[in-house]
Amino acid sequence: MNHILKRQLKKMGLDKSKCPDSLESWQGLLELIELTYTQADEDRYLLERSIEISSIEMNERIEKNKEMSLQLAQASKLSSLGTLSSGIAHELNNPLMGLMGHLDMLKKRQESEEKKNERYARCLKLINRMCSIVAHLRDLSRTSKEEDLKSIDVALPIADSFDLLGKQLTYENIKFIIPANKTPIHIMADKNKIESIIQNLILNSFHAFENHRHIENKTIELVTKEDSEKNKCIISYSDNAGGMPDEVLKNVFDPFFTTKDVGVGTGLGMSIAQQIIREHGGNIVCTTKFGEGTKFIIELPLAAHGESKNQSLAQMPAISLPKITTLDKRILFVEDEEDICEIYSSILADLFKVDAFTDPIAAKESLSTQQYDLLLTDIKMPKLNGIDLAKIARSINPTIELVFISGDADGKTKKELESFKTFYFLDKPLKDNKVLHRLIRRILIDKN
Repeated sequence: MNHILKRQLKKMGLDKSKCPDSLESWQGLLELIELTYTQADEDRYLLERSIEISSIEMNERIEKNKEMSLQLAQASKLSSLGTLSSGIAHELNNPLMGLMGHLDMLKKRQESEEKKNERYARCLKLINRMCSIVAHLRDLSRTSKEEDLKSIDVALPIADSFDLLGKQLTYENIKFIIPANKTPIHIMADKNKIESIIQNLILNSFHAFENHRHIENKTIELVTKEDSEKNKCIISYSDNAGGMPDEVLKNVFDPFFTTKDVGVGTGLGMSIAQQIIREHGGNIVCTTKFGEGTKFIIELPLAAHGESKNQSLAQMPAISLPKITTLDKRILFVEDEEDICEIYSSILADLFKVDAFTDPIAAKESLSTQQYDLLLTDIKMPKLNGIDLAKIARSINPTIELVFISGDADGKTKKELESFKTFYFLDKPLKDNKVLHRLIRRILIDKN
């Protein structure tokens, strides 16, 4: 036995001269080895458990950091919104004044039909202008999520940024140059986040020009190009607003660093811009020449070929729809705003039987007594919201079509909508009544 153990120990690389001679000594050695291995197993378990706990804590911290990052980004956007508030009020009040003037003229003056039609057209143009401003503000205040990454034309967030801020630049005699690309450049991005970056750059230039009023030919230039070798979209943003000294340049991406007066900015803008761009797999660098101007170069990955391009209902290609001569389809329309309810129920009544309600409780009762082909409902309503009403409608009639219309549906609301296997959604306000008309005709005709 002793001989066999010594031979095994030799195979294990142990010195034979140090092996015990007696069986009792071997027994003691084996007990010591067993105790050592038991202790090692306990130590390994404690180490694995410690790693597991550390991993859980690290994941929790990462999630908290992500949440904090979103909150900081939101704070920065809302700070920008506060900076723009006076200019935005001006942008809304101007078309409002024009609209009120045209409506007053239509009421009081006896004018030709041609002149009346001209005024109607101008009223619609002013309304669309206000709708555009409100839509931009709504997007700016929306909290972005990781799932918002989509294939978009880089020109869209740039155009929307200058649409919102362009008037203010014009009032300060700041010229902006944006050369058009021959072909669209698509990036995989969150449009809202990219737009907030462009807006932040514009605002920084705006404030810099305020501090250098002596500058003539104030100019902002934004150029985009595709770098196929790097598989990147290059956005070059530059101004001639006086540039920055070296000590400012080296801190330009630091959190809470700002050269603006107290209350004007948070100092988060460029730090968050850099973070957003990195989250998109891109990069941003800044160069400046003090006394002249500043340039930012942003690189963002191109969208893969074949990525789906988003298309709104308003952009859907027109199709030839057969004429409907019978009113054999019934629609339940629920909208708590009386004017909207009256106008759109009248429009739909040209082709369909429409039961319109401003009270969702009354609409709910009608569901139990009348058979409907389609429910058209607002979402946010007192007493009973549109989503709960739709659930009731589907429980009574599983084949009823659902069309939701809302002016401020957030991410949580849209996630609730996904509980329905099939539904349609339209944003308020509708810039063209034909969008709703065309959609409902398609739904009910296709159903046949």
